[in-house]
Amino acid sequence: MNTVVLATADKDLGAVPAKDATKHAQEHANETGKPVTVRDPVTDKVIRTVKPKKSAKAKAKAKTAKPAAKAERKPRGMVVKILALASRKGGVSPAELNKLTKWTGAPWKWLFSNPKGNGYADRWGYKFKVAQVDGETRYCVTPK
Repeated sequence: MNTVVLATADKDLGAVPAKDATKHAQEHANETGKPVTVRDPVTDKVIRTVKPKKSAKAKAKAKTAKPAAKAERKPRGMVVKILALASRKGGVSPAELNKLTKWTGAPWKWLFSNPKGNGYADRWGYKFKVAQVDGETRYCVTPK
């Protein structure tokens, strides 16, 4: 086999010498970001598929972008007020939270911390504890 055919999912790229096929396919895949198939010109059988490779620059950018995006996230709106009350020395009672938010019957303990790990304390880096003070339930959060 002296020549092979290169193609993407939507475009035929033409025939190239078999010995240079992988090199040409990789170049095109990297330029377009799409996989390139190398096919037999007679039977149209797929010989190999060449996927685009990320450049070292793109890999470095991807690694640095993730932590920066996470560091920018901070609680907003009502969550800030709820965490501020729960951060007080004595914590906050469900009645105080109901009054602040005007939510009735809210599952406060679940909203602060739950097995899914998406409660306010879990998500924003606080330790959470439930305390009983004079027979009243108090929710307390402290920074980790």
